[in-house]
Amino acid sequence: MSNFLKILALAVFISITWKIGAQHRQSVEVPLKRSYWGFALGLQLGPIDRYEISPLLGYRIKQGIWTGISGRYIFHNNKNLHVKLKSHVYGGAVFTDFVVVKSFEKLKPFNFPGSLFLRGELEMLNMNVDAFDPGNHPGQTRFWKPGYLVGAGLRQISKTGAGFFFTVQYNLNDAKRLPYDNPVVKFGFVF
Repeated sequence: MSNFLKILALAVFISITWKIGAQHRQSVEVPLKRSYWGFALGLQLGPIDRYEISPLLGYRIKQGIWTGISGRYIFHNNKNLHVKLKSHVYGGAVFTDFVVVKSFEKLKPFNFPGSLFLRGELEMLNMNVDAFDPGNHPGQTRFWKPGYLVGAGLRQISKTGAGFFFTVQYNLNDAKRLPYDNPVVKFGFVF
């Protein structure tokens, strides 16, 4: 998929979620805090093990619309190849969340006092050439790779701003040269 099509898909996703967020903006609870910090964790076990930690900072722009930045550190252990490869991946991301369901408590039969949000995310990862793209970067040991993630998540945040979240996202970039498989599942905590 060309970079133009990826950016176009991300723009369409953001515009659709903006309209959905606008329809539900009136009913979204306002936490006492406008900003938060926290971290997300990712885990994948099997022929390829992946352990991720992502510290994050977020800010509420308007009711139901959040944006933020996130760091990335991923330990990648590929046990699938003839030569075992362990690699350290690092980078960062910017994200935007749009709350589409304020609380599942009002939707029967659910009894979850949390919200549903849509997320769009742009990440940049610095990866080892030998582990992720051998032969395509002569003279380099590492290279940068963008990721365009879209998905949804559940979040429960108290009035003090502390809480947890769970996201499932799909990376629109080619997954063969990324340190994880689709879908990308993460959970985390905010304060």
